[in-house]
Amino acid sequence: CSNTCQWANDNDCDDGGDVNDGQGRMGGFRTSIKEAKELGQNEKPDWVNVRGQVVGFPENEDKLMFYDACPNMLPGGEKRQCGKKVDGFVPGRVSHCEKCNMDVEKVVPRYLASVLIADHSDSVCVRFFDDAGVEFFGCPAADLKDNPKKTAALKSSLQGQPVTLTLKVKENMSPDGVRKND
Repeated sequence: CSNTCQWANDNDCDDGGDVNDGQGRMGGFRTSIKEAKELGQNEKPDWVNVRGQVVGFPENEDKLMFYDACPNMLPGGEKRQCGKKVDGFVPGRVSHCEKCNMDVEKVVPRYLASVLIADHSDSVCVRFFDDAGVEFFGCPAADLKDNPKKTAALKSSLQGQPVTLTLKVKENMSPDGVRKND
């Protein structure tokens, strides 16, 4: 039995699956990662609860786990930050945000992090956007982006830790016709 399989046995991970209602909604039971990979073929995404452990981070993740986002508040009554990626931002220069159509003088870091999660059945690379990243890592992206030592220490402390996640699973067709789950 592999370490992941042993961890799953020690932590009461079972193959009990969620009930998919065909409309992209899942019940309250856990499913295995292997079963979760079979979902996501409906028009709407499936939501599944999986339990596993953090087994790693993709190569070059330190460079890819953050992006510079537009801090402007969206027009209208929404009271939320734009958050659109600002490409090619240079401090001291004004950029323009395509989404909110406003100038950007300063950006805010946001998460776009990938984490490898495994259970007794399989493994999967899970992508966290900003709010989920803050919850998973326990701090805002701004606390880690310019601090590689703190980022490395946090990632090291997460290795092997048990996690229970609610995942959105949607199968997409790539441009070359290959099916993939997001």
